[in-house]
Amino acid sequence: MTPPNEVITAPVLTGKRARHGRSATVIGAASALLFFIGGLFLMGQASAATGSEFWVFLAGILSCSFAFFIPLEALRWFDGD
Repeated sequence: MTPPNEVITAPVLTGKRARHGRSATVIGAASALLFFIGGLFLMGQASAATGSEFWVFLAGILSCSFAFFIPLEALRWFDGD
């Protein structure tokens, strides 16, 4: 327990890692949104792709899955966590 006269401060993120983490987060969020919307579009257009409905729908599902993979796993590579 800290004595009552000491102030507890949070660590301040400084340096190259903090700037890199912010830009990676913004780029990751934008690309995840694009992959998700693109996947929904592909799944919707699967019925119009005569003869290859399954493959277009599968591409849509994979695109949406990758959209969830980016913020949940891939951004850890840049953050170092």
